[in-house]
Amino acid sequence: MSDSNASNSEQVISGGERGDHTAQLFWVTQNKNGVSHAADYVAADNGDHYKTTYEWTDDVVREVSRHGEQLQQGEVVPFETLLRFDTHGDAIYQRYRVDGKVFPLSQKQIDQYRQQARSVLKVTTSDHKQGVSLIQGYWNGQTFESCDGQVSHTLTYNHTVPASVIERLATSDSYIAFVGKRSKEAVRIETMLMFEDSHHECVTPLSDPEDED
Repeated sequence: MSDSNASNSEQVISGGERGDHTAQLFWVTQNKNGVSHAADYVAADNGDHYKTTYEWTDDVVREVSRHGEQLQQGEVVPFETLLRFDTHGDAIYQRYRVDGKVFPLSQKQIDQYRQQARSVLKVTTSDHKQGVSLIQGYWNGQTFESCDGQVSHTLTYNHTVPASVIERLATSDSYIAFVGKRSKEAVRIETMLMFEDSHHECVTPLSDPEDED
């Protein structure tokens, strides 16, 4: 469920959720002082996608850095955001660039970034307490190999997983990302997040994913 680093006592936990039109993958790094940083990857049904890193100090979000692509006037264009906050949580630096052009962020937009940081932490912590985590990998109809190299021969499903998804899994080689749990012999899907063809790259919190569809 989590990865620990003995040298710095850091623990990475993961989770995610499915919105009406988005898949959201989350990672949170904790140490003895609390949360140190978090990350997300969000992919929308219209093709928009982005990756964000959130830096925390003393339970305050101090930096938000986001890079991605979005649909604008029928074209896919790159965008990036960088926000820095003081110890009280007030924004002291902002940069928002879309397709090479710089735009100001409103206070409402800045507040949304802070709220998203809190949401990543809340959802991931809740998933961890429930004993589930983000799992990614490749299913070929008989074998599931996770992105960290673990192999399972059985997939089970929460009753909320649509029958159409289960049927598609039985007939195609797929990349899947989901919130779930694994035992020695099986992997259980609680919430399906992403379902792509097998060319899709595993998503990491350290670099932008590449989709080779």
